[in-house]
Amino acid sequence: MNPNLLPALVVVIGGLCVGSFLNTCIYRVPRGLSVLGPRSKCPHCGETLTAGQLIPLWSYLIQRGRCAHCRAPIPPGYPLVELAAALLATALFRLEGFSVAFFQTFGLASVFLAIGVVDWRHRIIPDGFVAAGLVIAFLGLPWSGRVSAWEAGLGFLAGGLGFLAVQAIYRWVRGREGMGDGDIKLSAMMGAALGLSGWLQASVEGSLGGVVVGVLLIIRGRANMQTAIPFGAFLAGAAIILLLIPDYLR
Repeated sequence: MNPNLLPALVVVIGGLCVGSFLNTCIYRVPRGLSVLGPRSKCPHCGETLTAGQLIPLWSYLIQRGRCAHCRAPIPPGYPLVELAAALLATALFRLEGFSVAFFQTFGLASVFLAIGVVDWRHRIIPDGFVAAGLVIAFLGLPWSGRVSAWEAGLGFLAGGLGFLAVQAIYRWVRGREGMGDGDIKLSAMMGAALGLSGWLQASVEGSLGGVVVGVLLIIRGRANMQTAIPFGAFLAGAAIILLLIPDYLR
């Protein structure tokens, strides 16, 4: 057996398992449910899922995308999140190998992934996700090699205060809210994870992505100038891209 195959396999399987846990968080946290219990159930028929029916990605494929009990369709978002987490783990493993930096970066990417999905679906950014991201960002600083403690602190302040100022200016000019508090908290977390320069890049890229998608939706008649855009989802996506391309942060 190729000696490099086993570590890669462990990373893929671990990524899929993390993706499965993220799906639990993505479903339960916005509904105010515990992520620790009870066992997962089919949202259609309420039947408790067995261990075999919870195998990441494989169970979806073997059941052909349907509940084994009631045959109701399983939303494709579940396997997509699991696959995305596995791909993130694989890409970051190739960059950093088995190291503390790998686990910190993958942890941050996983949190950004969960935030992006929840904001896209529900237009909210749970405080618990942001808190988890901040803990991972600051605790891993001595080993990350990506940003220094000074850069993380400066990015945290710039991210929070910068978006707070944007929120206040928009409210003053337009007379209504244009940015939620969750976006401000996400911006602060993004600054802690990426440093000041990374925060600036992610903010610009995320904003451009949101504008492009918003314009496309308006052109297709699926939105108008008053439609709320999940800005946090685009910020989270931009942050993940910067984590995957660390040269942008140097």
